Amino acid sequence: MKKCVILGFVIFLSIVSSLNAQHDWHEVKNSDGIKIYTRPTPGSPLDEFKGIAIIDSPIEVIVEVLRDVEAQPEWMADCIEAKVLKRISENDYLVYSMNRAPWPVSNRDVVVRSIGNADIPNGKVKIIFTALKDSSIPPRPGVVRMTELVGQWHLKKINSHKTEVVFIIKANPGGNIPPRLANLTSKEIPFKTLRNLRKMVKKEKYILLAQEKYNLTN
Repeated sequence: MKKCVILGFVIFLSIVSSLNAQHDWHEVKNSDGIKIYTRPTPGSPLDEFKGIAIIDSPIEVIVEVLRDVEAQPEWMADCIEAKVLKRISENDYLVYSMNRAPWPVSNRDVVVRSIGNADIPNGKVKIIFTALKDSSIPPRPGVVRMTELVGQWHLKKINSHKTEVVFIIKANPGGNIPPRLANLTSKEIPFKTLRNLRKMVKKEKYILLAQEKYNLTN
């Protein structure tokens, strides 16, 4: 009897391990110092995507870029409009954004709540943004409202001039877009976003903001 119990437990652990392995991150792109990973989402045909890059910038400067919501069209992949609807606190706010979709697909928009936890002295920042299903912002004509979207930013200080940046995104574009096409398109979002972020952190206004706010030195 005891042997049967032990055998059953071993089999159970094997099954759990197998299931967990199915949802491990799988590398799908490694280019320009940016690695992109994907993994399936349980109960959904849409995958989750993660991008990782080392950015040559202090973590404080990157934080100032992320806080500048209105500038997102300059660097966030496919973003054509972004604005803060309500600032609940310095690290908690509601954001509206619209994303460009390839013709003949309609553009997408979304309202998210973004909540951050910035532990600058210890070199760690985490931001989670989640789509709101109910919003006072009405959908625009000809634009599809996304209500299933969740993303994360993770910043980790390497040294005073380098930061590891992780960007995770999982989104349902809605409409009649086939899941395979949606996954193919989504794969490029973290790559383009991180590549563009490298350019944004070189802008003088963010460097000066960080220097003034956090007493940084060159």
